[in-house]
Amino acid sequence: MKFLSILFILNTLYYVLNRSHLMLKPNDRVYKSKIKVYSDILYFISDILYFIWIIIMMFFSFKLSSLLILLIILRWFLLDPFKEKQDMSYVVLKLMVLFIILIS
Repeated sequence: MKFLSILFILNTLYYVLNRSHLMLKPNDRVYKSKIKVYSDILYFISDILYFIWIIIMMFFSFKLSSLLILLIILRWFLLDPFKEKQDMSYVVLKLMVLFIILIS
């Protein structure tokens, strides 16, 4: 669990650093190197694994996983991902919970 939390922390940091690029539609993205393409593919794969990990984690740490699920639901229904302030507040909360999982 700790290794996966490190992976998702790195994944979230990648999102923070490349937010403007990832928010574009796939047709509008310009890739200057193959590394950038593979990095984006890895990001989206790990993002899918994040959802699976949360569901599995419910059996081990119900409180923290329910908090992550609550954050996801909050982001989907109440926050606008195109408003940077709201999006970064979600990212900070997500990172805090992932660091708690890493520490515990």
